[in-house]
Amino acid sequence: MTTRSLVHCLLLSLAIAAAASNITTDQQSLLALKAHISYDPTNLFAKNWTSSTSVCSWIGITCGVNSHKVIVLNISGFNLQGTIPPQLGNLSSLETLDLSHNKLSGNIPSSIFNMHTLKLLDFRDNQLFGSLSSFIFNMSSMLGIDLSINRFSGELPANICKNLPNLKKLLLGRNMFHGKIPSTLSKCKQLEGLYLRFNNLSGAIPKEIGNLTKLKDIILNDNELRGEIPQEMGNLPYLVRLTLATNNLVGVVPFTIFNMSTLKKLSLLENTLWGSLPSRIDLSLPNVEFLNLGTNRFSGNIPSSITNASKLTVFQLRGNSFSGFIPNTIGNLRNLEFLNIADNYLTSSTPELSFLSSLTNCQKIRVLILAGNPLDGILPSSIDLGGNKLTGSIPVTFSRLLNLQGLGLAFNKLARSIPDEICHLAKLDKLILHGNKFSGAIPSCSGNLTSLRALYLGSNRTGSSNDGINSPQAIRRFSYHELLQATDRFSKNNLLGIGSFGSVYVARLQDGMEVAVKQCIVDEDMVAHISDFSIAKFLNGQDQLSMQTQTLATIGYMAPEYGVQGRVSTRGDVYSYGIMLMETFTGKKPTDEIFIGELSLSRWVNDLLPISVMEVIDTNLLSGEERYFAAKEQSLLSILNLATECTIESPGKRINAREIVTGLLKIRDTLVKSVGMVRVQG
Repeated sequence: MTTRSLVHCLLLSLAIAAAASNITTDQQSLLALKAHISYDPTNLFAKNWTSSTSVCSWIGITCGVNSHKVIVLNISGFNLQGTIPPQLGNLSSLETLDLSHNKLSGNIPSSIFNMHTLKLLDFRDNQLFGSLSSFIFNMSSMLGIDLSINRFSGELPANICKNLPNLKKLLLGRNMFHGKIPSTLSKCKQLEGLYLRFNNLSGAIPKEIGNLTKLKDIILNDNELRGEIPQEMGNLPYLVRLTLATNNLVGVVPFTIFNMSTLKKLSLLENTLWGSLPSRIDLSLPNVEFLNLGTNRFSGNIPSSITNASKLTVFQLRGNSFSGFIPNTIGNLRNLEFLNIADNYLTSSTPELSFLSSLTNCQKIRVLILAGNPLDGILPSSIDLGGNKLTGSIPVTFSRLLNLQGLGLAFNKLARSIPDEICHLAKLDKLILHGNKFSGAIPSCSGNLTSLRALYLGSNRTGSSNDGINSPQAIRRFSYHELLQATDRFSKNNLLGIGSFGSVYVARLQDGMEVAVKQCIVDEDMVAHISDFSIAKFLNGQDQLSMQTQTLATIGYMAPEYGVQGRVSTRGDVYSYGIMLMETFTGKKPTDEIFIGELSLSRWVNDLLPISVMEVIDTNLLSGEERYFAAKEQSLLSILNLATECTIESPGKRINAREIVTGLLKIRDTLVKSVGMVRVQG
């Protein structure tokens, strides 16, 4: 053997030995973590983290392509209980350490804060406790630290930024830290996000924060901070969100704060701040979307220029001393969803409260609060708040508007019953309530409204009382036996067509009306729910009925564009199918009592699914103790994600039927494959 060959062999042997040593060290560190876990509901460690297999094949582990060393440890969201072992600090090549969304407790070992290769440390949403003040943060590669939603206490370390030259995000919110915010945070020159909300921090906001010129987010709300807002904070060139709400801040807000072109969210709620708004706030805050100055001591006029801030969605000034006129151009805020200007000294420029008419242009508004102002006006003879996504019910106080001639509330999300007090409006000429979610009987006294010339109640859940108005627009519900009789037991002679999800029949009711009855879904109480599937094929084009009909769409399954605007398409069938998927896998019906007002089955699933599929899934389908839990959980998550794609409000953004089939087949194949792999590994 030549000298060169011998050298090559020795180097290869050393490399193999070094790699084996590294893997052994990494394996020992990870097995130490396994030993510190006292509760593992998914059996992650028992089934997968075994010494007989390579750590690079373990769930939650990623190894470097060349080094074969562990570079990522991510076991987020497994509901693990236990503690963090100091041996994790021996993972010498680790770049990401994510133990978030578990139930880990105890202190963080000091070795964690000496991992030079670590770039992301995420211990969010656990039950960790202790003080950080004694630790030395020696992590030169660190980009992000998230310790929020835990039980840490004590003061923030004064030296936290000494050896964190590249830190971009520091998240310590929802803990129990107290004391002052250290001015030495200014040494984290690359910091883009500072999140310290919901602690017990006190003292003044250090002016040195103004030196962190790359900051985009400053989130300090819900603490006990005192003093004035530093002038220097208004000089941050990239600031997007500034949240200082619910503290004890005082003084005049620096003018520079209202002159930040990049700012999208400004919340100063519940402090003791004073001053007035700049006259051209639309130019100084052109991108503002969220402006909350409530419960302070601001005064002066609401500048009319605010109505040019076209991106504004939340605007709150309640509990101040603003005076003058409410701008009549406030309706220019077309994206406005929440407006609260209660408890000020605001008035209207006209006795007719003309600003109210302007607000009808705000199609997205959900909350409007004007209480506690000396408006001293006369409500107009006609009120039209249609198409504003208003929720709740019709206030009974409307009955005091004795001269009201027209009330328009169409195309909102109002619910509950129509109050009997509506009958007090003796001069009412028009009552426009269609396209809502009203339920129950139409007030029997409505027959006494002798001035009424126009009544629109369609696309609701209302019905007729025995002596009330028999409205042809009202949605009606029938028992299963009534439908049997009306369709001659669903005779083929009454069959109008067959769609992809069921059949469509003509039903002849006892009052002479002919209606279209789609596929019947019968529940455990034998009450028929008329299915909306294939309504598009039935009503569109050449299949359209020539006879006068009233389409009975099932409440909750009906696509929004059909229920409100009468538009039908195959995308409506997709929506109905998505609701059916949600009902099947959540165990909840879209007509359940919890779904009132703005909350629907689709909204409920969309809100909770990002948190965890276990928040919405039928508990009879999956429990943490059963076999193949992770595989089944992922399949259910995929199914409900597909259902949400079916129920997007905009028809053009929904998936089509072919994509539904392809998606379900893929979910099935993935589940079969995953269960098979688990069986082999087990």
